[in-house]
Amino acid sequence: LDLYPIIGLTSNITSKGMVKGLGTDPTLMQADMDIEVLNSEIDSIRVDSLYFSSIIDAKFLTIELESIINEAKGSINGTLDLENEEEPIYNLEGNVENLILSNFTKDPRDSSNLNLNFLADGSNLKLDDLKGQYEISLLPSYLRDLALDETSIILAVDKSGIDRDINLSSDFVDFNIEGQFSPTSTAACIII
Repeated sequence: LDLYPIIGLTSNITSKGMVKGLGTDPTLMQADMDIEVLNSEIDSIRVDSLYFSSIIDAKFLTIELESIINEAKGSINGTLDLENEEEPIYNLEGNVENLILSNFTKDPRDSSNLNLNFLADGSNLKLDDLKGQYEISLLPSYLRDLALDETSIILAVDKSGIDRDINLSSDFVDFNIEGQFSPTSTAACIII
C-alpha cells in the first residue's frame, strides 16, 4: 500500500487487521481491534514489525503496542479514558530500546544507542491544563561519544483553579514552581 496520494509520503505498507464489535458511534462502540504491520517502509523509515491491539468500551480504551522501527524496539501499554472530552485521562507506560538516532536523521554524527522507560499517569493533553505524574528513566546508553549513565526524571504537575504546582525531581536537579502562571507562556520566556 502506498499512502503518497493521501499523506504525501512515499510508503510501502504490508498490513493486516481485524476489528470486531458493535456500533460505529465512538461514544457507544464496543470493539476489539488488532493491527499488524510487517516489513514495511514509510518515508525511508523501516517498520520491521508493529503490533497494535485495543479493546474499546465506549470512550474507554485499553491499548498495547509493540514495534521494531529502524532497529529500535518499543512498547506502550495502558489505558485512555475519553469520557470527558475536555480532560482525557491516561495511564501509559512503555520503553524504547536501541534507539539509533542516525537511522532517523540520516546524519552519522547522531550515532547513539538510547534505552529508556517512561510513564505518563495524568489528564489532559493541553500544556496549560496538564495534571499528573510523568517519569522518564534513562537506562545505560550512549549518544555520539558520550556514555550516559542510568538516571530518572520525575515531573509532578497539579492544577487547582488558576493555581499551579510543578515539581521536577531527578538525580541532577530538583525544583518546584508554585503559583498562578501559564506553563506555555513560561516555557516561551525560557526558550527566548
